[in-house]
Amino acid sequence: MPRGKSLTEREIGQIEAFHSEGLGIREIARKINRSHNLVMNWLEKQENYGKKNKKRGRKKKLSKRDERQIIRKVSNTTKSCAEIKQELGLDVHRQTVWRTIDKNPNISRQKMNKAPRLEPVHIRGRLEFARNNMGRQWNLVIFSDEKKFNLDGPDGLNSYWRDLRKEPRYFSRRNYGGPRGLVSQSLTIFATLPPSPKWPSRSPDLNPIENLWGIMVRRIYDDNRQYQTVDELKEAILQAWNSIPEEIIQNLVASMQNRVFQVINRSGHVTDY
Repeated sequence: MPRGKSLTEREIGQIEAFHSEGLGIREIARKINRSHNLVMNWLEKQENYGKKNKKRGRKKKLSKRDERQIIRKVSNTTKSCAEIKQELGLDVHRQTVWRTIDKNPNISRQKMNKAPRLEPVHIRGRLEFARNNMGRQWNLVIFSDEKKFNLDGPDGLNSYWRDLRKEPRYFSRRNYGGPRGLVSQSLTIFATLPPSPKWPSRSPDLNPIENLWGIMVRRIYDDNRQYQTVDELKEAILQAWNSIPEEIIQNLVASMQNRVFQVINRSGHVTDY
């Protein structure tokens, strides 16, 4: 009797014919000179006969529970993948943790926006300012501010894992003083204008010049540009300032009405600006 483990096409045809005539498995096996088990195996599987089962892929290193814990741990934090791995006691490479985070549609790596640390006294001051200036003509207001530019590039911003289902986080920065001589000298010509509203402290989001600085920084340090001398940096600053269209400035000033409304709607807390 042949010892092959698979049936030929001819043998399969013979089995089909004999089986349709009502012959039993043992009789068919004797007629085609093959084993009883081989004939029975084909009759039971038929269409799937000879097809190998797909090999299972490698076992996942992380369970569904592990993945859920990673997402909960990373949500709106600045923790690194290595820190998360260590805190959860996971016996995997940090890249495995990163892949779990990366494939989650609710988590995104973002820069943390800067915002001042607001104490209750600042929140009250912001609310009072917003309520007192809801109808102000902002195109008659002088906006002033100071800005530091570095030769090697802008001050960095903290990154974090942004959970898109939650409110964004802000980088709390300390306020600092600075020389005001240049400001007072430059604004002397406006001294006869009506007094502007007293600005609440720790409220850069209520000053559109802050947004203007952001536009200038992107232009000055485009493509990670750095500068060798102060004069070279000064020239780049002047070019960036003069290249800003008047329309952008007008739109920033016009945004003040929305800013004060947001302050009220958010009970004095940080706005989107």
